[in-house]
Amino acid sequence: MSVCALLGVMAISACSSSHSGGSATATLGTSAVVNGNPQSESTARISTAIRKPTVVGTNRALAVAAAARGFRHFPVPPGSTRVEAAPRHAPHLRRLRAYIGPVDTSLTRTGWWLVPLRYDRLVAWYAAHAGANVRSRSVPGATTPSPDAELDWQAHDASSAYSAPVDVVAYTQLGPHLTALRTDVTLAARADRTAKTLVPATVTSIDITKTAIDGPNASPTTVTVPDQMRVLAAAAAFDALKGDFASTRAHPCGSPLGLVYNYAVTFHWPAHTLVVDPGQALCGVGRGLTLDRSHLPQTLQDDSELDNALRAAIDGSQR
Repeated sequence: MSVCALLGVMAISACSSSHSGGSATATLGTSAVVNGNPQSESTARISTAIRKPTVVGTNRALAVAAAARGFRHFPVPPGSTRVEAAPRHAPHLRRLRAYIGPVDTSLTRTGWWLVPLRYDRLVAWYAAHAGANVRSRSVPGATTPSPDAELDWQAHDASSAYSAPVDVVAYTQLGPHLTALRTDVTLAARADRTAKTLVPATVTSIDITKTAIDGPNASPTTVTVPDQMRVLAAAAAFDALKGDFASTRAHPCGSPLGLVYNYAVTFHWPAHTLVVDPGQALCGVGRGLTLDRSHLPQTLQDDSELDNALRAAIDGSQR
């Protein structure tokens, strides 16, 4: 009996789809009987997110629009005059001085201004009108802001297509009542989950390689999992992963607490194989993809849901 019949798949098209990258939406049933034995509600009720693919460039286009929108509404004090470049007496305003979160500089929107305010009044204005945290910009031990510093704040929420846009202000004192200002909107787009990066509902089996990051026995162990309940749960968790950010800065990584494992997985379905590497250990990023021996340009951001599904598949196959 097929897994679709077993699980009562609501979207029949998901069971009949078979394509190079996999894209369909399927809700896997409310109850099931496997080999005559009822499965528990928690096991049988798997809601897959075998998602619809996006077209290459979709996330970047959305990020470009978000940056333009944020820049269009960037707050500047009344009476400010926009200039074409950093003033001659403020050459350090020629470059972005604060990288907050993922930043793709090719998406950054930048402007320069002359503000008819003393620098401390400028900082007070941003504290009042933009919610900027100004306390960290004071000279150590002083009670007033530095005459040359940066402010930043998150003005908008993140999207599934891009990181949360961040507003950045860099300023420097030019005179008693004149301050030069650089304004930036920074963010990064996520890699698109195109059809080639997705696993279809026709997936038949998976191979999982478990490797300890360190410890006395770091030799990898590979397990083949044919059980369709476990396979579809892993496929759903994988298809739900977000694309990595296209960022100019390295992602921060953690440190292992105790014995930590990472997991690589290979999905098999008729005529196709998708290999998913474990990514950068403890960084949660960089899961590379190889479809039918061809390396794909996208990398994916890891999450605990996929690791949990792969760990459960391994545990289930060893019982």
